Amino acid sequence: QNIEYKTTPVQDRSNQVDLTYSVKEVSAVSASVQGGYSDADGFLYGASITDPNVLGTGKSAAVRFDNSKANQYYSLAYTDPYFTVNAISFSINAYLQKSNQSKINLSSYSSDTYGVLASFGIPLSDYDRVTLGFGVEHIKIKVPSSGVSDNVLDFLGRNGSAFNQFKLVAG
Repeated sequence: QNIEYKTTPVQDRSNQVDLTYSVKEVSAVSASVQGGYSDADGFLYGASITDPNVLGTGKSAAVRFDNSKANQYYSLAYTDPYFTVNAISFSINAYLQKSNQSKINLSSYSSDTYGVLASFGIPLSDYDRVTLGFGVEHIKIKVPSSGVSDNVLDFLGRNGSAFNQFKLVAG
């Protein structure tokens, strides 16, 4: 918002000065709201809030949700761009997703998924970085007691099943 500077001559150096800057930052928080309509899913809506400079630290945080008749999604994200002195970044994202496709007559199953993904960004240059991460996800699939093939019921069981999924990510 406001930048002020002051020059101070360097002692014993006739051709050098020290520049001292005073910067007043403004909030960079952004918020968005989404809405729409789908023939199959009805009214769709969501919102998010993102702060790319939490309390002036340079760290970012975000909260998001999306909702419709058959799907709900919630997430929290956090990034520290200077996690180490070598500018390796650290990010973590936690999420929850609920899906019930029977509400829109698309399929007869429902699922609940929640997980967390952590990643590190390793700088290669001022403009390039490699991202490596690891995550874990828990998925619970529920099926109705009728109208489902025996093969699906044999695999998932009569009451559905829960699975743990481990993820490796690279970018």
